[in-house]
Amino acid sequence: MGTLRTDEHQAIVDDLALAIMSRVKTGTSIACDYKTNDIYYSALTGILPQLGCRDDEQNTVLKEFLAILRSQPMPSLNQITFDAYKEHKSKSNAGMFAKLVIPICHDLHISESEQASVASLIKLGSLITGLANDYESFYRDFEEHATSGSLDVIPNAMAVLMANYDYTEEEANNILRREILSLERQFLTNYDDWKASPAFKSADLRAYMALWVTSVGGTCYAQAISPRYHGLKLKTTAEDRAQLVCRNKRNYRLHGYPPPASFKQASETLRKDSTNSSAGGQGDILAPFKKASAEQTISKFIECLRSWLHLPDDSASVIEDITNMIFHSTLMIDDIEDDSMLRRGKLAVYVVFGKAQTVNSATYLYAKATPLDLHWKFQKTCPTTGEYLTMVDNKTGGLFRMTLRLLEIESKAEPCPDLMQLITLMGRYYQIRDDYLNLTSDEYTGTKGYCEDLSEGKLSFPLIHALQNSPEADMLRGLLFHRENGHELSLDMKSYIVAEMRKVGSLAHARETALQLFDAMMGTLERVEATLGPNKRLKALLLWLKL
Repeated sequence: MGTLRTDEHQAIVDDLALAIMSRVKTGTSIACDYKTNDIYYSALTGILPQLGCRDDEQNTVLKEFLAILRSQPMPSLNQITFDAYKEHKSKSNAGMFAKLVIPICHDLHISESEQASVASLIKLGSLITGLANDYESFYRDFEEHATSGSLDVIPNAMAVLMANYDYTEEEANNILRREILSLERQFLTNYDDWKASPAFKSADLRAYMALWVTSVGGTCYAQAISPRYHGLKLKTTAEDRAQLVCRNKRNYRLHGYPPPASFKQASETLRKDSTNSSAGGQGDILAPFKKASAEQTISKFIECLRSWLHLPDDSASVIEDITNMIFHSTLMIDDIEDDSMLRRGKLAVYVVFGKAQTVNSATYLYAKATPLDLHWKFQKTCPTTGEYLTMVDNKTGGLFRMTLRLLEIESKAEPCPDLMQLITLMGRYYQIRDDYLNLTSDEYTGTKGYCEDLSEGKLSFPLIHALQNSPEADMLRGLLFHRENGHELSLDMKSYIVAEMRKVGSLAHARETALQLFDAMMGTLERVEATLGPNKRLKALLLWLKL
C-alpha cells in the first residue's frame, strides 16, 4: 500500500474534522465525503456511549481527538529541527488519546482547570511515548516510505537526526536513546515534585496522574516488544538507510550532543540550528523570537486560505515567515506593555530574556505600533463600543487582512470583498471571544491566570459594557485604575468585578455579541464558498472556535 501525499492526507483530515466539529458545536451530524471517514466517525461516536460517556464527556473526547488528528501532518523533513520535531511529536502522538480514555474507563472526574494544572506532565509523557515509538519503528517507517518514494516526509526522529544533523544511523540511535532516558528521568522527577507540592489535588486527579505515569511506561514496553516493529523481514538494508545521512545538507548542530564523527569545522556562513547557542549577532537578537514562535495561528490561517488561493509552497512559506515575525513581535511587546507574566501557560518571553533583549528582538522584526488600547489604559479613559471595534479591526484584524492581500497578490487572484469582510468578522469575533473567555474559562485560568485582563487593567469588551452600565462604575474604575503603588488586584477584588459584570449583564452581552458575530461569519463564509468553492478546513476551524 502506498503512502498518501500530504495534500491527500490533509483532505481526508479536513473531511473528518468538519464532521466532528459539526457534531460537537451544533449537535448535528453531516456525512463525510470519504467512505473511510464515515466508517471511522460512526465507530468513534458509537463506542463512546458504550464506555459510559455522558454527552459533555463525549464532546470533550471528540475535541481532543480532533486536536491530535489535526496535528498529525509533519512538515517536510528538510524544514524541521529536532526541537521543532519534538514539539510536533508531543502533540500529534496518538498516546495523547490515552489521557482522555483514562478518566472515562476509571470513572474519574477531572475539571478543565485540573487538566491545565498537569498539562506539562501530560505533554512530557506523550513526548516520551512518541520518541520511543520512533526508536522502535524506524526500520519499518523507513521501509514503508522508501517503497513509496516519500522519504522527504518520513515522520521519525531518527530521520530528522540523520538527514538534517548528518548523524549516521548508529549515532542517531544512540542520541535518541539518550534523549528518551533523559526525558524519562525528568518525567519521574517532575511527577514526584508534583505529588509533593502543597497545591490541592483531588483524589481523582491523583489517581488520574498515577494511571498516566503507568500508561507511559506500559506504552513504551509494549512498543519495545511489538511484533509490528520487531522480527520483520526487511527488503531495505543499512546501505539504503544511509541515504538519509546529509540528505538535506542542513548542517544543523544539536545542542548538548557531540557533532557527528564526520563533522568538519564549518565556515561562518554555515546555517545554525535554533537550539545552537550563538556567539553573538542575529542569533542572540532573535533568541526571544524563537522562544515565542511556538503558536501556529498565522500558519493555520494561511493553510486555510490556500484552499482558495493557489500559490507555490515557497511563496506561501515566505509570506508565512514574514507575518509570523510580525505577529510574534507584537505578542512579545504586548506582554511587556501589559506586565503579563504568562503567555499560553508558559513564562512570557521578557521574563526569560529580560525586557531590553525582548524589545530589541521585537523591534528588529517590526518597528511600529502605538495601539489604542494602551492609550485607553494609561489615560484611564473608557472607549465606546464602536471605538473598541475600530481598535480590534486595526490591531487583530489588520494583520490577517494584510496576510490575505499578500496571498491574493502572489497568487494573482482577484480580490474578493466578501472574503475581506469574513476576515474582518473573524478578527472581531476572535477578540471578543478571547475577552469573554479570559473572565469565564477554567482553561484560561489554568494557562494565563485568573482574570488576567483585569490584572493588566485591559479595557476589554465586557468591561467596557460594565463601566457604561453599572451603577457601581465609579467603584470599578477605582479598583482598576487607582491601585495603591500599582499593586496586583486581589482575588476578592477580581471576584467582585466579575460578579458586578455578571450582575449588569456584561458577560451575557459579550457572549451574545460573539454569537451574533459567529452567525454573521458563517453566513459570509457561505457566500465566499459560493464564489470560490468549499473550504472544509476553514469551516472546521471556525466551528472549533465557536463558544
